[in-house]
Amino acid sequence: VAAYLRLRLKFLGEKLGFGIPLNAFGPGLSVAHVGWVHVHHRAKIGANCRIHQGVTLGEGRPGEYPTIGDDVFIYPGAMVLGADVGSRVGIYAGAVVTKPVPDDVDVAGVPARIVKDRRARAVSA
Repeated sequence: VAAYLRLRLKFLGEKLGFGIPLNAFGPGLSVAHVGWVHVHHRAKIGANCRIHQGVTLGEGRPGEYPTIGDDVFIYPGAMVLGADVGSRVGIYAGAVVTKPVPDDVDVAGVPARIVKDRRARAVSA
């Protein structure tokens, strides 16, 4: 049964354009569109992640694999190469993430930079 399921995953992945290994994602993965999505087999992605077409989650420098938190939205064509990404992050279309990204921000550009910050700010009295 396990061999059949692995083979079925392989064929469906080729048909739909997904290169997603087993056990890389937490619960609640949403792949928004048919189109190529490549995920490195050592990547670790949290719960409730939404991925669009053309996304690559791959190795950066040798031995650096992406780690992505919970509730992350990855727009079309974005790349995360060996970087740690926090929770509740938006990675905009075409962004290339190569450095760590904190929680509660949106990033865009090549290389990716913070364009929207939703972190709580300390109020000085």
